[in-house]
Amino acid sequence: MRDNARITIAFYIDEPSRQRKGIALSGYFVNALQALGVERTQIPAWIQESVSSTKLSTDYGLTRQIHGLILQALIAELHNTASIQ
Repeated sequence: MRDNARITIAFYIDEPSRQRKGIALSGYFVNALQALGVERTQIPAWIQESVSSTKLSTDYGLTRQIHGLILQALIAELHNTASIQ
């Protein structure tokens, strides 16, 4: 698979009803997750865990919110590892 290829991820939202949803992630977000130490095969589990621990909004699209979760995790990791010179 090319590094910039899109991958499709399926996961469940809304614990009581367990609605199955799917999104496509571009290589940019796949690479961001890999920078966090998430292997490509573990991406669906990471997304499921993140979605399960977050209240998603109905005001924004699901893909946009998942992108936001990935970016928040990346920023938090960078903040934790960055040293100010």
